[in-house]
Amino acid sequence: MLPKILCPKCSNPVSPGDKFCRECGSHIEWPAEQETPASARPASGGPVVCPMCGQQNPAGTFTCSSCGAALAPRPSPVRSASLRSSFSFFQSWKFTVLVALVLIGVLVYYSTEKKPEEGKNNPHAGTSVTPETQRMIDEIETLQKHVDAAPTDTPAVLRLANLLQDVRLYPRAVEVYQKYLAMVPGNPDALVDLGTSFFAMSFGDSLHREQDIAAARDYITRALGIAPRHQLGYFNLGIIYFHAGEVGQAIDALKKCVAIDPSSDAGKKARQFLDQQVQQTPSSTP
Repeated sequence: MLPKILCPKCSNPVSPGDKFCRECGSHIEWPAEQETPASARPASGGPVVCPMCGQQNPAGTFTCSSCGAALAPRPSPVRSASLRSSFSFFQSWKFTVLVALVLIGVLVYYSTEKKPEEGKNNPHAGTSVTPETQRMIDEIETLQKHVDAAPTDTPAVLRLANLLQDVRLYPRAVEVYQKYLAMVPGNPDALVDLGTSFFAMSFGDSLHREQDIAAARDYITRALGIAPRHQLGYFNLGIIYFHAGEVGQAIDALKKCVAIDPSSDAGKKARQFLDQQVQQTPSSTP
């Protein structure tokens, strides 16, 4: 009867000659592979005793006929070890996991590639959106059809521009704001929103970054020329100046924002920015 051999890591039974545990994949160290006792080496004229099970094997054999343990090094040992290791890999859990991953990858590929191209022109297709965002996307589609049919409906055009900005479709928002301002050039809110859209675009297009920042600053400055107490205009202008590295002008714009209404959200945020600037540069006085 062969002795029961257990994996030293998970105690799962392993067979003599296994290089890896079939349960946990741990490498199995066999004493016979480390050093073959002299009594077990093939000798002319005498039997070879297996060091694992005690089976007597004919002289000149290299593998025990009872348990399969190695009795002595074979010719070309590197190649033999490589073949045994490769075979053990195909029997191990790692090979099973690899096959499973390949199959899952194939299934995912066909499940995505074979789907109809629905929502092809929707930039949010394939992404997870909130119900509110989905509602705005649906409204954008409806408004776009209406504006295409009635391009002079300025409230609808402005609403479309605002929604495009809300869902971060900034290039389209810029286009629609510009169409609206061509019909209603004196709307300071639309000018500030257009400037904000240009500023947002500067983060995604390094080639036009400076151009977008300049456009953002110019449109908001135009809005403040029409509405000198436009608090959000001063706040956004201050942020743009900070981003451009013009700290002095940024501080001036944020001070004006706070002066208009320090209790509003814009006023509080502007105050927070100013306080942070004081902490970073104590010499400045907001």
